[in-house]
Amino acid sequence: LILLRPGVYDTPMVLQTGGVTVAGDASSEDCVVRVGQGGPVRGLPPCAVVCRAFECRLVNLTVDYAGLEAGSAAVLVQSGSLTVMNCDIRNGVGSGVVVRASMDATIVGNRIHDCGGSGILVEQDVNATVQYNDILRSKGPGVEVREGANPIIEDNRIAKGQASGVLAVVGGKGIVRGNEMLLN
Repeated sequence: LILLRPGVYDTPMVLQTGGVTVAGDASSEDCVVRVGQGGPVRGLPPCAVVCRAFECRLVNLTVDYAGLEAGSAAVLVQSGSLTVMNCDIRNGVGSGVVVRASMDATIVGNRIHDCGGSGILVEQDVNATVQYNDILRSKGPGVEVREGANPIIEDNRIAKGQASGVLAVVGGKGIVRGNEMLLN
């Protein structure tokens, strides 16, 4: 367990050891990981947090990618598995959470908002659970499912976006049920 005290942490985070939990020690608004540009790993899209290990967790944090690079992500699941729970996630230019080539991802009970791309992007043969999130004011789809992905998208509120609430592109699959989609 890595417990972050209240404050703003201006450095990217790489989760590359299995079983690590990074948790805020106060409300998510008080424990902020904010990255202005670039990212922690060369060759990957710019991001604030990247997961490359199994059974990692982000809990009770604000993750804010404040850079200007297209294709960026606040949280990138590059491989392994990650649970994101009770977090506040935003990215003014790119996506909030990108799940790519991982074994499993669980995105539950978060506020994902004001993203320049998709709120959540799931791709590359990923099984993910996206549940009980507020996904608000995305310029791209609230949840985008790309070829090979097969997520469960359930009981989310997806609202005030500038594109579709949920978009499955060619080859994208999944189960979508019980979501409230408004003004997309």
